[in-house]
Amino acid sequence: MTIREAEAAVGVPIGLVIIDTFAKLIAAGGGDENSAKDQGLVFANVQRVKNATDTHVALIGHTGKDESKGSRGSNAILGDVDVMVTISGDGEIRTATVAKANDAPEGPLFSFKSEVHEFGHDEDGDPITVNVVSSEEVSGRSASRGSRWPKGLKMVHEAITGALIEKGKDHRVNGHGPTVRAVDVMVARSIHAIRFVSAGDGDREAAERQPWRRNFKIAREQDLIAGETIGGQELIWFVAS
Repeated sequence: MTIREAEAAVGVPIGLVIIDTFAKLIAAGGGDENSAKDQGLVFANVQRVKNATDTHVALIGHTGKDESKGSRGSNAILGDVDVMVTISGDGEIRTATVAKANDAPEGPLFSFKSEVHEFGHDEDGDPITVNVVSSEEVSGRSASRGSRWPKGLKMVHEAITGALIEKGKDHRVNGHGPTVRAVDVMVARSIHAIRFVSAGDGDREAAERQPWRRNFKIAREQDLIAGETIGGQELIWFVAS
């Protein structure tokens, strides 16, 4: 096994395995990153590696052409990962944001400056470059690590996050206010219904409907989400902290 061979070579335990990229990992086994089933098989094998080697596995992936829609491929990945961090931004300044976490705060982590360094030329004479995180402090861009979302609202939060990734669109609040990323509330509701696990043998639909209504109402009352109805369609979005 490569991990054990690496430990023998360097003489210390390996604690972190980084795989770049997730899409190539799936393709290596003949899978399709757009298939929830194929993603599930890959994550099952990743868990086997973690259990056998006592390591943490970090998977590097990419967003699609529209970064606001999140990672490429099936959105089932949100249910498989323990933590997902996205890197976004234009130019030199980038921001790391926790998009999903189990039993941990979600939201912006920090911002940083990326510098391009040249260290030679290839056989065609083109420069060979690498991005390096600058030690320069990026003032005014760091965000609080705290999350305003209580654990009891986790499923609602994940459902809205998944809906924004799948069907989110830019929306101008009240027609002339700030632009936010919004989504039809029914998209979030459908995701919540799919992920909901009933503890009893009764009416599953009724069992899911009650916590959705209760927790969605709490989220609105605590100003965690906002919304407005346009042409009969109720759009919702996260309220910035």
